[in-house]
Amino acid sequence: MKGILDIETGGFSITKNGVCEICLLAVNQDNEIVDTFHTFIKPYTREDGSDELVSYKDDAMAINGLTVDRLIEEGVEVVEAMQNLKNFIITHGIEVVIGHNSNAFDIPRVDYLLNRFANFGIDLLAKLDTMLMAKSKHKLPSYKLEALCEHFGIINDDAHTAFGDTKATLKLFVILNN
Repeated sequence: MKGILDIETGGFSITKNGVCEICLLAVNQDNEIVDTFHTFIKPYTREDGSDELVSYKDDAMAINGLTVDRLIEEGVEVVEAMQNLKNFIITHGIEVVIGHNSNAFDIPRVDYLLNRFANFGIDLLAKLDTMLMAKSKHKLPSYKLEALCEHFGIINDDAHTAFGDTKATLKLFVILNN
């Protein structure tokens, strides 16, 4: 089973900026979605031992359209989110994680949270990155997900949300894998 992963964050630092939203689609061998894990995460403390919460940069939050208030209202505690994600991965037997620019961005952040809060890491799973796949097969001016969706005619009505971007990444993966 494959998992299509995307996250939204409050900035670029793994330890200082919070992960706001995570989506992982469980996908079968025919590239059909069989189940979805999706959650918002409440602000959580930094790992430095202080009681200081992770931060959320205004420009990052403007891109994904999330607010700290929404995370507090709709989110779950990070420990619960990571336990649920761990269980989702194990239950569905996910062996490969696919994402867009995920090797450099999404996977290190999710792996950090899983190791810290669920004593579990995805670092041992196989990883496929659609940005690297696109770069190896096509010469294009941009390899951002938005640009590749436009190039290949993929409609992403929920761009810059974890759920919308996972669905677009799955469609991109299918195109690049053929």
